[in-house]
Amino acid sequence: MPTKTDQSRQALEKFVRYVLDTAPHEYGIVPGDGGFVPMKELVSAVRDEDGFRGVTEGRIMELVNQPGGASSFETSEDGQIRLKPQFQKGPPPLPPDLQLPKELWCAIKPAGWRFAKENGLRPRRPKETRIPLFAEKELAVKTARRSCPDPVAVKVFATKARDMGIVFTPVAETLWLADEIPETFLFGPPVKPLEEKDVPRKKPAAADAPAAAPGFPLPETKAEISHGKKKGRFGDSPDWKNQTRRDRRGGKGDR
Repeated sequence: MPTKTDQSRQALEKFVRYVLDTAPHEYGIVPGDGGFVPMKELVSAVRDEDGFRGVTEGRIMELVNQPGGASSFETSEDGQIRLKPQFQKGPPPLPPDLQLPKELWCAIKPAGWRFAKENGLRPRRPKETRIPLFAEKELAVKTARRSCPDPVAVKVFATKARDMGIVFTPVAETLWLADEIPETFLFGPPVKPLEEKDVPRKKPAAADAPAAAPGFPLPETKAEISHGKKKGRFGDSPDWKNQTRRDRRGGKGDR
């Protein structure tokens, strides 16, 4: 009879296979060449599902490192994971009459939106060659929150961009890819002006340092050298006390 540990491992393995092979688009994942997916991206996607909130990379690696080569998964040297090719079936085929939505969505960091508003959207993640765009705003935001707590949802006027020559490639009904999106076809919230603390300050060069006023040289100063306390009867007393003692001695001599 399977133990709870075995049942938990089997449930996780089944779900990871679903995410990597059957429906990666449901979790905003676009597998790379050969079906590889960054491990961190997979772990974040798995944690989004109820029942797998506490999954760690270590638990995923337990599925990879099963004894006797019995695992259905394998990893690459650069930290990616995939279902082994002999087990891959791939997502279901796309409908032949699939139409590009009028609007698509992406969600990016506030600093990224500041840049995109003026320069357009471009691939932003490491090794990402195309921009993932979602038919649902909620999925775009959910995916972006894995790396940013407060992403900015940006609307893409997809059909208008297509009419101007931008190519959109469907991965699924809910996920499309594009090489870049000009700023003309983007709509999002107003960009807040940078606060003074966020503006980088340039250190003044030596040539910019204020020079001394001409004709008024500063007086030379000599460092005082301390030789310790003066030896003597009153050498270690304040000057006013020494002066008082001298006055008293002078007074006695006049009597």
